[in-house]
Amino acid sequence: MTAKFVTESIRGRLLLAPALRDRLASRLSATLAVTQPTKVVRRVTLVMCSLILDGASLQTLELSGALGAKGVAVTVICPRIDPEEGFLRLRLPAEQVARVVRPSTPGTSAHRGSMLDWTREAISDSEPDVVLFYGLAWLPAAVDHTRKRVGVVQVAHHEYLELHLPALAQESDPVDAVVCVSDSLRRALVRAGVNPAICHTIWNGIAADRVMAVAERGTVRSDWGFSDDEFVVGYLGRLVRPKGVDLLLHLLEQPLHPALRFVVIGGGAAEGRLRRQIAHLGLERRVLLSEARADVGSVYGALDAVIHPSRTEGLPLTVVEAMHAGVPIVARPSGGVPEVLEDGVSGLLAYTPAEFAEKVGLLASSPGLRTGLAYEAAAFARRWLTAEVMAERYIDVLEGVVESLTPRGPRLLV
Repeated sequence: MTAKFVTESIRGRLLLAPALRDRLASRLSATLAVTQPTKVVRRVTLVMCSLILDGASLQTLELSGALGAKGVAVTVICPRIDPEEGFLRLRLPAEQVARVVRPSTPGTSAHRGSMLDWTREAISDSEPDVVLFYGLAWLPAAVDHTRKRVGVVQVAHHEYLELHLPALAQESDPVDAVVCVSDSLRRALVRAGVNPAICHTIWNGIAADRVMAVAERGTVRSDWGFSDDEFVVGYLGRLVRPKGVDLLLHLLEQPLHPALRFVVIGGGAAEGRLRRQIAHLGLERRVLLSEARADVGSVYGALDAVIHPSRTEGLPLTVVEAMHAGVPIVARPSGGVPEVLEDGVSGLLAYTPAEFAEKVGLLASSPGLRTGLAYEAAAFARRWLTAEVMAERYIDVLEGVVESLTPRGPRLLV
């Protein structure tokens, strides 16, 4: 654990007089600075199953940049070429996407065998100290054929992994650590049989400048067809059932505050149904389905609130971004959401369409509440949900993995 992270934890959590607390934190920080182990993680390879415009892909690339800023040489490997890959450039600098190693042979992504062969070779070429896997399906085959003494870490972004990790963990002990993006997910995996000693919780974090507005608020709202005196609520995410799109549909059927307008940014299987529902309810003037913009910060800057109705989550990127952007949030308390949003303090939590409608209406009529929630959420995000804090926590785990391999002799994964 890094000296800075321990020091900040002490300052944030110890119930002591401020002067005493700061002296204790400074003394411990100085001690840790002297006793920090020699850096053992120099090269890290991140393996992704796909590269699409979703939270997991964006967070993986965010992590690669944050680790790189800490002096770690990072290679990102993605064996599948996806049609949506180009959309990532809407959310990340082109040079960051270009750092991803992808197949150059046409058709590689169409055949499982060729993908595995390519992945094994790419991992071997990158010569990592640790491999982080972001796609469970690749782990057994890729690890078994990686002729390299490395640590192996599985990153769990979502609850569906609990169905597979127990069996995986029992086969030749291929995983040295599991990083979960929320404590809720960690508990779910432990209940499913994963060894709690190898499970670590590391919240997602972003660079704050990712959500800085570029365009003027009025300009973006004008592009959407909304005026400054309307209360604009945003939904950002895939339009699929696990993300609560059916709840969004039923929300539009509720009695709504007259000033409410909705912007839905995302695509997916339920888009057609959503469009039909909007037309059926005669809400074309109040609900807009919009394409993603390159300047996501300007989107948040033009919103008055964000809703996140997802049923299952790890720690949603939309919530983290909205917190940093200072936009009040109404969210379903799934996954790690209640770990970072305190109901009535830094956000509002809701379960049913009626509750969402009620709480969004409350925000529309309560400027003071909006300001207070946004302030508390942004303060929490700046302290705990940054790319720097995330990278420090990952480095702690990765160094522990590599150091644990040394005493018994590094394992040869063949």
